[in-house]
Amino acid sequence: MSAPARNGAPVLSLRGVDTFYGRIPALRDLSLDVYEGEIVALIGANGAGKTTTLRTVSGLVRAARGEITLHGASLVGVAPDAIVRKGVVHSPEGRRIFPRLTVFENLHLGGYARKDADLAADFEHVLTLFPRLRERLKQKGGTLSGGEQQMLAIGRALMGRPKVLLLDEPSLGLSPIFVDTIFSVIADINKRGVPILLIEQNARKALHLATRAYVIETGSIVKSGSAADLLADDDVRKAYLGKD
Repeated sequence: MSAPARNGAPVLSLRGVDTFYGRIPALRDLSLDVYEGEIVALIGANGAGKTTTLRTVSGLVRAARGEITLHGASLVGVAPDAIVRKGVVHSPEGRRIFPRLTVFENLHLGGYARKDADLAADFEHVLTLFPRLRERLKQKGGTLSGGEQQMLAIGRALMGRPKVLLLDEPSLGLSPIFVDTIFSVIADINKRGVPILLIEQNARKALHLATRAYVIETGSIVKSGSAADLLADDDVRKAYLGKD
């Protein structure tokens, strides 16, 4: 995928962000941008700081230093629920649906902060993206398969009408068929105008989908560039992509 022209300011920007768990540094002087029209992949080993980056953006972990902005407005110190209302929507690792609630109830909880007239249309859009969910609206979330739960988690996030979507390991634990389905839907979401910051264990698949990417090691960005350039980078290939 070729990178679009990046005109104007980024939708989401992190500058010099430090995050700690107690006294242990998790992010160190981290900077990255997500522009309109982009899927930006953040790749790295387990424990490198990928999930912490998303949790810091969404306010679940507080940045100790640095700046985080959405369309130029600071998110630092803003409560997580207010960050969601501003348009930063996070689909977390491990799906985290409400297992005792139905598919219908899970989806409508995703739009809990909205009062606009487009809520019903967005609900229908989610069911168009994920026809299996339409078939299971009255079924409890905890009885769905892993792939169906991931569909529900992403669908719930879309009900928040995100200005930027944070996706953490959307293919984790899924069968190859479900992985292909999820990645196809992610591409479709992006084509409809939602910029995405993506964490994905399958780095090769993430880079084939993404516009640009960053490589994170021990909480710091060590490489960045177009996804195509990182796919061809020998160090990235050896560390994260394995054999063709």
